[in-house]
Amino acid sequence: MINRMNMIRTTLYSRNTTSTIHTALQSFQKHSIASKPNTINHQRKPTVQTIAPLPDNIDDSIQPELPGTHCWKCHHYEPPSLVDNSQQLQIPSRLFCKNTQCAVLQPLQRPPPNHFALLMPEKYSQLNDELLHNAFQVDLADLKRRYRGLQQMLHPDNFTTKSNQERLLSEEQSTLVNKAYQTLRDPLTRAQYMLDMYGVGISESTSINEPQFLAQIMDIQESIESAENDVQVINQIKSDNQVEIQKAEKSIAACFRQSDLDGAKQATIKMQYLRTIDTLINEKQ
Repeated sequence: MINRMNMIRTTLYSRNTTSTIHTALQSFQKHSIASKPNTINHQRKPTVQTIAPLPDNIDDSIQPELPGTHCWKCHHYEPPSLVDNSQQLQIPSRLFCKNTQCAVLQPLQRPPPNHFALLMPEKYSQLNDELLHNAFQVDLADLKRRYRGLQQMLHPDNFTTKSNQERLLSEEQSTLVNKAYQTLRDPLTRAQYMLDMYGVGISESTSINEPQFLAQIMDIQESIESAENDVQVINQIKSDNQVEIQKAEKSIAACFRQSDLDGAKQATIKMQYLRTIDTLINEKQ
């Protein structure tokens, strides 16, 4: 009798368990079907990449994809934006978190963007022919306006009451913006920087294979030394030298437009010599 009761209990338990499992499976299937559209519509966040670094050389025609960003504080995601009518990615305006309840200063990517991408992102966000051909010719008034606008937002004085992280970011970015501006405002340092970007560096020992030009430089140096305190002679030499500097600048721009990096290098070296003459003249005045 006891064994029979145990068998009945076992049978009832098995039936109840089977019924419970069956009910659970039906519930799970209904839940899976109901939630399936949400699973399909879920979008994965893109992998963060760097854009327009300052490489040692450029030998790859593939342009880097611009990254989206996540706020370091609230983790708000800001995707890359698109340039109107061109469907080309550009750097999003992301100095500050777009979450209005957060709005903290954001770090720059690593490595930092090149100077052109930092100050003129809508024009030169990538290392491509557009940058190579046109970036050397800079509107100095526009460059100064952009620089001042960024410094007004990033200056450390604006972050004295903020967190330590924001103060550090402010100092770092303000310094980088200042360095970019100082480099791009001067045609000589701008040319040197562009050549470095495309792997054509100029060292202190780099010379120029134009004997006639070098002889002309030596003659000018001698004229400056012999002029002593003759203001009229010094002013004339300075005026003539400025004309030559302007010619060198135009030559650099033309070479970059034609993708002639070697020609741009030679014209930049000429400008270096002419700038040395300018320094000697200023010491005399």
